[in-house]
Amino acid sequence: MIKQIPVLILITVLLLLVAVSSEASTIIRVPEQYKSISKAVEAAEPGAIIIVASGSYSDNIKITKPVFLRSSRGAAKTIITAADPDTATIHIQGTHDVTLLAFTIKGSTLAGVLIEKTKNLKVMLNHVTDNENGLLMLNTENCNIFGNRFDSNNSYGLYLNKSSSCRVRANSVSLNGDKGLFLFSSDNNTILNNKINMNKWNGMLIWSSNNNVIKHNRTLRNMFGFVTGESSNNDVSDNTSLPDLFLILPILLVYLGFIFYLIQMYAFKMIYGR
Repeated sequence: MIKQIPVLILITVLLLLVAVSSEASTIIRVPEQYKSISKAVEAAEPGAIIIVASGSYSDNIKITKPVFLRSSRGAAKTIITAADPDTATIHIQGTHDVTLLAFTIKGSTLAGVLIEKTKNLKVMLNHVTDNENGLLMLNTENCNIFGNRFDSNNSYGLYLNKSSSCRVRANSVSLNGDKGLFLFSSDNNTILNNKINMNKWNGMLIWSSNNNVIKHNRTLRNMFGFVTGESSNNDVSDNTSLPDLFLILPILLVYLGFIFYLIQMYAFKMIYGR
């Protein structure tokens, strides 16, 4: 079993890497230099590091250039709520080498994070909650989705469509209104060591997706834990799946009660002859 890297160690390593890389990169600070994150992103040169102080921000952020966008104090203390709920809270489109690190992202009737036609992407240690969908990824290559929480979204927690060579590792995907993790027409991805629990419908749905590695995931208390169809050559092993016992248990008890009734009736006939 692959062990998860402790989050505090990961944050420390990432901050050290940022400190080293910042010597050659422009650093922009929010709200010291720009009052909104979107204005900071618009002003940033490609390759800039944007550091966001703790606080609550009402914004819709569109990223179309390589940037490293991170909070200074972690997701619990840095909250971005969609100013316009009809668009994604954060929209990454047509670019490469973007990092999104350690935010709470909420409040969109489309998606907390929408990613389109992007390469070499990192989405790490975020909490994406209370949106229509958590993360929607379309036509994206070579991404790393690590250590995030996708929970309490109305439809999907995490959805990959026509995306390839992505690594989805050590995420928590729970309490979403439809599917937890949905892979559609997406090939050559690695889905590893995720906790996908208590989603209303499927925990994990793999459809029309080939040559993926799907290992060491836990899907507990979903209507259906793991569903696959029209897919081939996927390496699926060492996953734990258990449907919602609260749904199954009443049916099982009724069934056992009926069996007990039949046994009792048979016993009475044997004893009393009628």
